[in-house]
Amino acid sequence: MEKKIRFYNVDFLRFLLAVQIVVRHQICKWAGLDDFTALVSSKFNLWSIAVEFFFILAGFFMFLGIKKETDTLDFAKKRFLRLAPLVWFLVIISAIISPVINVKFSYDGNILTIPLMHSIGFTPTSITGGTINGTIWFVSVLFWCSLFYFYIYKIFDKKYLNLIIASIIVFCYGTILNFNHFSYNIIVKNVFYFCNTGVLRGLAGLGVGYFIAMFYKSGFLQNCTKKVQAFISVIEFGLVGFFTYYLFFSPKLPGKTAMTYIICFSTLFYLFLVKQGFISRLLDNKYLAKLGQYSYSIYVMHSAVLCTILYTIFKPHLDFVQSHLALCFWGELTIAIAIGILTYYFVESPVNKFITQKFLKH
Repeated sequence: MEKKIRFYNVDFLRFLLAVQIVVRHQICKWAGLDDFTALVSSKFNLWSIAVEFFFILAGFFMFLGIKKETDTLDFAKKRFLRLAPLVWFLVIISAIISPVINVKFSYDGNILTIPLMHSIGFTPTSITGGTINGTIWFVSVLFWCSLFYFYIYKIFDKKYLNLIIASIIVFCYGTILNFNHFSYNIIVKNVFYFCNTGVLRGLAGLGVGYFIAMFYKSGFLQNCTKKVQAFISVIEFGLVGFFTYYLFFSPKLPGKTAMTYIICFSTLFYLFLVKQGFISRLLDNKYLAKLGQYSYSIYVMHSAVLCTILYTIFKPHLDFVQSHLALCFWGELTIAIAIGILTYYFVESPVNKFITQKFLKH
């Protein structure tokens, strides 16, 4: 049996990205407070493109382990059963919570959520199913875009596939950049009448992940001399410093320069994969990596946690919150992470084990 390669540093990176998305939504009007922007000078503007990074990670791991002989229906079944159950759990939770905290929930609007067809062009916006369910657009897009890429991977030769995927990336990122400049101050919605901006983000990010996987399979930078490793370490420190500055200290919106951040992240991600630099080796720790297993549960459940806290605690006691911003911010973030971890152990993990035993064992 082929030994599975583990990237502990990337697992930890996945956790950081999940936390980054939670933080971004803590200051969004539908789930958080604008007051929290007073805590840092950046106003969390760059945090909104963390989803792009998630798509890139997903594309890499998908194409790293992809096999043409795998049946398309088997691939779709495995992918669907991995992603859907936790989404269904969130829909149930939001159906219970929404009337209590007096936010929108639509039963008919969630019909398309069951087959993970939420926000792929059939719904006008990402909140069709309700306020809490808006963030699960990512899961639907991830599933269908992954299925699309798997299918074209099977039917096209590599010499055509590279051009096709490169063209998709250029078209998708170009459309997004010219449509809303990666500002995301508008709800994810359709452009050209039917093409959802979330789908464009998914196709572009997964496509970038494909090329990173091709680079990795080629062995590029995987066996370096000490001098090259030292140079890579300098690049890693520079990229980490770059993201630290623009995440926490710069008021600049991504705008049309968003591709700079995507290119820089892709570079840092690849350096983490080859593990030749100081930071990538330092973070390649199985204890830090354990946090990565909670990232999906944290992402899916955080909207329910934030909305509940917002409407039951923050808004009724706004004066207290404004007087104790740091305490409330870090307290809410801690609760969101904790609920995600509990969801992993009591819902995601046992459900995945049950599904694997009953439906995925051959």
